[in-house]
Amino acid sequence: MMDMGDTKKAIIIRFNQIIAEYAEIKKVLEEKQKIKSDLLQSLQDCEAAARLFGFDIWKESSNLDSGEPLQPPKLEKSKSVKEFVFEEAKQAYPNPVKASELRKKLEAERNETVHDKTVGMTLYRLSQDRVLRREKHNWFYVPEENRNVNVFS
Repeated sequence: MMDMGDTKKAIIIRFNQIIAEYAEIKKVLEEKQKIKSDLLQSLQDCEAAARLFGFDIWKESSNLDSGEPLQPPKLEKSKSVKEFVFEEAKQAYPNPVKASELRKKLEAERNETVHDKTVGMTLYRLSQDRVLRREKHNWFYVPEENRNVNVFS
């Protein structure tokens, strides 16, 4: 039978293993995302060059194995900042979100820099629509059934 000291030690060891594995996977995913972004940019550059010379690169190129025309990759449409902020606040409910944390998360997801005020202004606009409410630096999602309730009455 394990005593409490051994159990605690085993839990801490496993926790540290999970944290290390998570950090490793996160790094690999970020590297792969960067490669994907670079490849998509190169594809767009090739498309632009082909247009400049008057031909459709997708019609002219073919799969070397089958001879079939290649299909352009389906690009995921990224969420708008408003959609991103709304979904993050809704997922955090009943806990608050903060503009600075949302901005970091948005920049990591998009792999691009976002203006300092963008997320804060989006939060403010959502609060004007009564979708969010603010308490100092904390922004809370407001469920639909509570949106028309006057909290000051």
